[in-house]
Amino acid sequence: MAAGKALAPVQRMMVSRVIEHMARKGFETKIHHTKKAVVVSVIDPNGTPDVGKIAVYRDGSIDGEGGSSLLAFYVMNVVQDLRTPQGHAGGASRGVADVLDERRRHAEEGPWIPASGGTEPVFRSRSGRRLQYLYQPSTGRHAYYDVDNDVILSNEDAWAHLGR
Repeated sequence: MAAGKALAPVQRMMVSRVIEHMARKGFETKIHHTKKAVVVSVIDPNGTPDVGKIAVYRDGSIDGEGGSSLLAFYVMNVVQDLRTPQGHAGGASRGVADVLDERRRHAEEGPWIPASGGTEPVFRSRSGRRLQYLYQPSTGRHAYYDVDNDVILSNEDAWAHLGR
């Protein structure tokens, strides 16, 4: 990211997530700033001049457009993935501010540790996700942790991954 450009924390997080998602799909990215947003240009790895764009605004909202149908498909998939956190019950869209508030609440409640006295192993669920059963001593609560997405799952989301 360019020096001297102050990004809102939520905007910085979303730009990082966009770049990470596109890198996983094999795309190169370049960043440039406009008055309203940080724009992540997505470059087709096949060497064509095709470029897609994902705009990340100060409030963390995102928008995207692609060139060819395949690149547009990948760009819009990433935008949709980031707008709707995976595993969220009912597929309802949550804003980045909601996700950050949830993380803050979790941090205030204290750390989670592996259940069974710290010996609970990571395992692969029926849905293919790597999960771990955790315990939070300060609240006495138990929950499943999605290791790959770094998120504590709601009971409904956990049951969906466990096939219940």
